[in-house]
Parts: sequence; C-alpha cells; structure tokens
Amino acid sequence: QEGQRRYVQKCLDARYKLVELVRKELDWVKVLPYSPWVNFAPMEIDIENGEVPEGIRENGILAPYYLRSDFFPNNPADITSCPRVVYKICIMPHHNEGHLAQFVTDLKKAKES
Repeated sequence: QEGQRRYVQKCLDARYKLVELVRKELDWVKVLPYSPWVNFAPMEIDIENGEVPEGIRENGILAPYYLRSDFFPNNPADITSCPRVVYKICIMPHHNEGHLAQFVTDLKKAKES
C-alpha cells in the first residue's frame, strides 16, 4: 500500500511540474481544471485552429507522446454547448523533469513549424 502511494504521488508531483512549465512557457496552451487525485492534465493545445494537426500528432515531432483528444463543452454547465478539443495528458512515474521539459520544448517546436 505504501508503494502504491509513492507511485501515485510521483505521478501527481510530475503533473504539477508539467502544469507549472506549461503555464510559464506556453501562453497558447490552456490547462483546464483537473482533479488533484488523478494523473491527468487536460489541456487545450492551439497549434493550429484550436488543436494539434493530425500530421504533427501522428507522424511529426509530437508522435512519441501519443496525444489523444476528446471534446469538452465550452460551458461545462451546459454539456450541449459547442465542444472544444482537449488533450488528455497522462503523467506516469517514469516521466522525470527532463521528459517534461522536452515535451514543452517539442510543443514549442511544433507551434513554430
């Protein structure tokens, strides 16, 4: 049980560090509210037209990250409101600060290309 707690806490700590990096360095990425108890960081990543183009996501610089999107209502109180594209960034315990920084760097490069 203690090992599981350490595993989960490592994921949550890494998620917090990633969110800090993104908020500090990428003003065109919006981190949405997330649960403090799960290792996901939902983000709107606007590389082109409010999303990450499929070519960059599937075959380009961001392919190694396996970005997967979902739709989220513009108004969370109204699930029928116009949806926006949100990427579900999942943080695992093997993601160290170097990995997180590289992800942010690669997002910058994708935006510049």
